[in-house]
Amino acid sequence: MNLSKLVLGVVAALGFAVQANAAIPSDLGTLSGGDQSFFSSSVGAGSFSDTIDFRLTDTLNLRGLVSAFGVSSLAIGLDTPTPIFTFTGVPIPTAPFFTISDEAYSFADLAPSVTHTLYISGVAARGGAFISGFAVAAVPEAETWLMIMVGFGLVAFQLQRKQKSLSHHPLTAAT
Repeated sequence: MNLSKLVLGVVAALGFAVQANAAIPSDLGTLSGGDQSFFSSSVGAGSFSDTIDFRLTDTLNLRGLVSAFGVSSLAIGLDTPTPIFTFTGVPIPTAPFFTISDEAYSFADLAPSVTHTLYISGVAARGGAFISGFAVAAVPEAETWLMIMVGFGLVAFQLQRKQKSLSHHPLTAAT
């Protein structure tokens, strides 16, 4: 199967009904550690921008992946339209007017109880689409790190004691 036909099929599956180039606000509500979210948008020719609002229950990390089809450049910002991550689409050799891109982004130690806004903007020469998903992960507290270190210390101590006891009393076969 031709790669350009495959990509065009994926874009069609995403609902490639060309929309106006206006922002499409979306509110994901309150997210907690372990939550995942997915969103997508089809865009017309020219520049576009979308915003996704969300709130967090605790101080958390956010990691995501964005895939774009037919989008020549894509920018992602958090809590400000100024891009923190920028991506450039790669032209497909069999269809040079069409680009594809898969990129990762992440934000650490996001504060709870405030509304965060993820800004996504870009340029599409003839129209395109993007899909993104992200996962929210908890940031371990200092007490958690302390418990982990104490646990490793106890395991190391027990292994050392076991090794010493084996060296003093070697196993012998019963006759």
